[in-house]
Amino acid sequence: MPLRFARKEKNAFFTGLWITAETEEWFLQRLGNGIAAEMEAGIPPFRRLEALSTRYLLHVLSGLPERAPCVKDLFGKPYLEGQETRISISHSGPLAAIILSPDAVGVDVQQWDPRMERLAPRFCHEEEILFAHGKDSLQMQHVLWGAKEAMYKAHGRKRLDFRDHLLCDRFDWNPAGGNFDARILEPDTPPWLFQGYYRPFPEGMLVWVVEKAPIFVS
Repeated sequence: MPLRFARKEKNAFFTGLWITAETEEWFLQRLGNGIAAEMEAGIPPFRRLEALSTRYLLHVLSGLPERAPCVKDLFGKPYLEGQETRISISHSGPLAAIILSPDAVGVDVQQWDPRMERLAPRFCHEEEILFAHGKDSLQMQHVLWGAKEAMYKAHGRKRLDFRDHLLCDRFDWNPAGGNFDARILEPDTPPWLFQGYYRPFPEGMLVWVVEKAPIFVS
């Protein structure tokens, strides 16, 4: 079954993971009028199947009677036209993930990549490298990468450094999935706090974040 994972939380946000095995024609037949034009709006041919799978998953989990077009703002952040719901989308190979929420959210899905350990110093803070060290380091580094990608998408205005501005608190690896605290730190700006979640699958790692109330620190 293509829908591998769907979860609804108390504050009304949905997260979903789709394993794409369908053709473009399968999605086009089910997404209705308007999707063909949406695919022509800046989506290269080799990305069409990825885009179609996320559009389909967005529609399935949105609960809307008619599909709302997925468009982008000036910074490239996607949103559903005519809807106040915040969304985030991600794809990696056949994996497609989405999240919908009234709050700021981000999602990332990543196929397992053995290069992550070599790349970790480029995106991890020194403290994150220390607590992610050990026998489960590869899995935890996938979580850290996914968390930073997801916060970057939730922020939606770019200009963030993954090592210094996007930070995760220490967490313990759980092969069944778990949660963690994370934050965006920008100069002269109160911390933007997030609750993060991760769920490993045989195909890769799914990570999503949902904003919490910001706090002021001295």
